Amino acid sequence: MSGRSPRNRAWWIVVAAAMAPVGTACPSSPVVPEAPAAFTLHVANNSSEDIAYLYVAPVGSETWGRNLLGDDSQIPPGSSWPVQVAPGVYDLRAEDFERDPVGSVAGARIDRDSEWILQDE
Repeated sequence: MSGRSPRNRAWWIVVAAAMAPVGTACPSSPVVPEAPAAFTLHVANNSSEDIAYLYVAPVGSETWGRNLLGDDSQIPPGSSWPVQVAPGVYDLRAEDFERDPVGSVAGARIDRDSEWILQDE
């Protein structure tokens, strides 16, 4: 006896059928997952000032754009705030209630979830 019963042979046929391509041919190149549309930039306020204004602008922009904290939010010392940012290179700026800078970064590359830690100078 060869050691292969009809039952074993049926199992192999099911496995082979499950592995066979169905319908269309396999693609010629591997499928690459799409990059995320946005990453999270966590802004951590380790300074002694409340952050009242937060800006993330593409490098080369002539204006900072809108305050990402809105009119009613702030980042108190010891807290953080998540911001969704499309992949790219940005200038970052944080200001206190008097609009004095708490921190800024020029040319920050955002290509993954990241953290910007603000500290007293």
